[in-house]
Amino acid sequence: MRAIIFSASVGSGHDQVAKSIAQDIEQRLPNSVVEIHDVIKTISPFLSKILLESYLGILRHMPEVWGMIHNQFDRDETKDPSLNLANRLLTIELKKCLSDFNPDIIICTHPFASNLMGGLRFSGDINCPAVTIITDYNIHSYWVHQGIDRYYLAHPLLCDYLASFGIPYSQIRHYGIPVRKQFNKVWEDAQNQADHEKFVGKYSTLLFMGGGLGLGDIFHVLENTDRVMQDAQLIVVCGHNDKLYYEIRNNSWKNAILPLQFVTNIAEVMNQADVIITKPGGITCTEALVLGKPIALISPIPGQEVRNQQFFLNLGVAITLPSGQFAGHVLRELLDNEERLATMHHLAIHSSNINAAEDIVTDITAFIGHNSLDTAIHK
Repeated sequence: MRAIIFSASVGSGHDQVAKSIAQDIEQRLPNSVVEIHDVIKTISPFLSKILLESYLGILRHMPEVWGMIHNQFDRDETKDPSLNLANRLLTIELKKCLSDFNPDIIICTHPFASNLMGGLRFSGDINCPAVTIITDYNIHSYWVHQGIDRYYLAHPLLCDYLASFGIPYSQIRHYGIPVRKQFNKVWEDAQNQADHEKFVGKYSTLLFMGGGLGLGDIFHVLENTDRVMQDAQLIVVCGHNDKLYYEIRNNSWKNAILPLQFVTNIAEVMNQADVIITKPGGITCTEALVLGKPIALISPIPGQEVRNQQFFLNLGVAITLPSGQFAGHVLRELLDNEERLATMHHLAIHSSNINAAEDIVTDITAFIGHNSLDTAIHK
């Protein structure tokens, strides 16, 4: 299989999904050629730098502006002919990239890529199929284009929503969001532990996460949690946020505090936690769900993360924490409620799919009529 995957390095989630899919293809179809391209860098490295800096600046200083931009794409009618013209101008370099690679399948893990590839497919500029993996628990119109051949969703409840954009149900699959292979190993080990052992005893390990960028009101939530907890271990993954890391290291704490910078064995770290405190990013929360971890949500970015938060609350797998002095009290009440923790654990397991990457690759292979996957599986 010759597969080209278009992602974007805006946040780390889109790239993580792209890498998970690429790894599964390469492991199960060893003779395949897979390339991952940043869709914005392919168009223009200069444009990519400007957009990334603007995105991060908006998230840090004016997040409500990002929410307003996101909300403009709630309905398909928000697209207008000027966007189609702009897209055609932006796809000149993409068409060169596709011509050079000559793929059997185009896989999109970012809405910008999905919209551009859908446009090329719809206009007949490319002949090979294009599919999209939606990496959040909500859908906006920039993910959606009539030219995309197949969509892969995080959850069955999203199918009707996508269909409301005019996508036939025959083009929709709900296999879940792919996670990194390291989660499969941790997940398998966890299955050997009896269910009744998972939520018996004292719950004292809390994991605070802010994604690869270390965003969110982590420090104040951590401070308020430390104030009310007793004999707890509080782990903080700071990502690339060095300021947060050193601020935690240099502060005095009542409980045992372990700040970490960017870690590679995140599945093992997450598996140690009784509750995971995080922003409602699609990838981080999916990783928590596949491990059956109750989630406490903080600091959602207006737009996609607010929608994710609403989805997780409705599923019953998460709670929200206030940013003020009561965050620690809410966490302590949750930890004292063994029945609720057990319920959240079971709901999380049943709301996720540890084999999402494998299921998506199997479906793609069948869709494009590739015959070598069964052979590779049985070797």
